[in-house]
Amino acid sequence: MSAAPSMLLPAGWLLWLFPCCFLLHEAEECFGLLGRGGGLPEWTLRNRRMLTARHPRLGALFARLGRISRGWFAAIALEESLLVVAATLSCDLRPWLALFAAFLLHLLLHGLQALVVGCMFPGMVSAVVALPAGALIWGVAVARSGLSVGEVFCWSIGGALFAGFNLAVMHRLAEHAAADRRAGRGKSCR
Repeated sequence: MSAAPSMLLPAGWLLWLFPCCFLLHEAEECFGLLGRGGGLPEWTLRNRRMLTARHPRLGALFARLGRISRGWFAAIALEESLLVVAATLSCDLRPWLALFAAFLLHLLLHGLQALVVGCMFPGMVSAVVALPAGALIWGVAVARSGLSVGEVFCWSIGGALFAGFNLAVMHRLAEHAAADRRAGRGKSCR
């Protein structure tokens, strides 16, 4: 069953900016800005003491994040990227809006993280650039979608919940792989 004409992706070239922004942001998180200083996994390891000293209740979270290898981090980013590309190729604006809402929330959370942590970290530069551009793209897509405010809200909440669940599952897989690697039962994803 095909989507109603109002549900077809409007201004396709504009909507492809989402996967492009997403990939650039994930690359910065994974490898750092221009490949300098490593990505988020290395940054977390280097700064775990400082992070735990500032926020003792989050020490266990920082320790868990520090155990995710760059390879697993890249695998998680690849899986998420494939979902974003599939949503863009679907010719249905609803899944695209759902994942784009989750991405915009992710970028906003980076801003909150920077305030809490009190310093820059991999992913911040692309977040600062992509957030205003993303808001513009979001506005154009919603205006052309023909969806009601309620539909946009429901798909946005659904997308954020789906992305959060997916990320939790992928992180759990990465943690199990790290535990297996430490125990000598598996190969690393490097």
